[in-house]
Amino acid sequence: MNNKKNYKKGYKNEMIQLLCLVAVMPYRSLRLLSDNHRMYQRAVKEMEEDGTVVVDKRGGEKNIRLLNYDRRRGEYEDYVPKEYAAYYEETAREKIKALSDEVNKAASERVMKNSATQIMMYAGDIDISPDKRDLRREMMEDSDLAYYTSGELKQIESYRDTVTYRNEKGEKSKKLSNSRISGLLVSPGGIYAVYHIGESLIEWKKFGEVKMAAYITRIIKQKSMSDVSADEPKNAIVIARNDKLFVKICNSSYRKNEKVVIMNMEYAYDRLYVIPEDRNGVLLLKMMAVNGWRGRILNSVLSREEQMASAEVSVDCDGYDAEHGIYKLVFCIPNLIKLKAFITRALLENNNQKSYQIYCFSFQTEMVAELIGKYGTILTVDVKKFYEEYFN
Repeated sequence: MNNKKNYKKGYKNEMIQLLCLVAVMPYRSLRLLSDNHRMYQRAVKEMEEDGTVVVDKRGGEKNIRLLNYDRRRGEYEDYVPKEYAAYYEETAREKIKALSDEVNKAASERVMKNSATQIMMYAGDIDISPDKRDLRREMMEDSDLAYYTSGELKQIESYRDTVTYRNEKGEKSKKLSNSRISGLLVSPGGIYAVYHIGESLIEWKKFGEVKMAAYITRIIKQKSMSDVSADEPKNAIVIARNDKLFVKICNSSYRKNEKVVIMNMEYAYDRLYVIPEDRNGVLLLKMMAVNGWRGRILNSVLSREEQMASAEVSVDCDGYDAEHGIYKLVFCIPNLIKLKAFITRALLENNNQKSYQIYCFSFQTEMVAELIGKYGTILTVDVKKFYEEYFN
């Protein structure tokens, strides 16, 4: 590292700090950090040229890593807090090792997805650093805004994946019934289990996900400073790089075994919020982290009378225009379970397109249109303008 260069501030310092936290960063994740992501790309290129980072496709996808950390630890430590350096030394080795595992390619894919999730959280002003509250020893507070990786989450109450045994050709073999969770988002707007499915539907095991949902509920009850009811809805966020995956979940256009595992997710969580891995998704995360965010969105779209009237009808909706007989769903609150139920009802009563309206953000239009077809009306708003008007 050239000591004449200044890495104590700016984009390069930010990149060094982020790499200490995630160890392996997908190159595509630079687009999550800013609308002007080219500044980060330029910084990475210069850091690659001077030997600070390596950029290659090790593990199957273009990614960024610190170069020769062990040999040059003292140099890197000049640019990051001691806690960040310690966190890197604690967590990075296993992640980088996974990139070289040619047999288990799923391991490297998981590292990339988990890292992209952390970068999304960071871009949404959510704390991913070792400075966040240590829930092994401390209690949650209502103002907390932090993301815990699956490894950190499982350490809170010493979670253990369950080992199951099965007979194969007369011999017993053991298999982990583990959760596919990426991490946990703790925020004033809610506590969410977070899953990143990347570009394909993943295999969710019913027992593993139900066990994880119960574990999170127990943590919330034991660690929260507020009174928490056991009947509080269980919330999950599903992040994907391709919106088509959300369509598949809704319209059952997947293989039989995949249909079963999708229903297992619905069984484990009451609300399943779907978010794209892009800057639109970052804005959704920022909104969902705000206390009372659902009410704020509903009140910006629907009248109080419409919201109250929705409780008197059989359709699961957010608002009902009694005068004109119109059921309204606000998918700006991106609950896929509620959208699926609403669209199912609209398809059953396919004789009146005007009776069903879906409000959504512009980037969600293609997905919603593919699901509702000609059996409902779609009204849209730009997510950036909406965020600036109601949340900024």
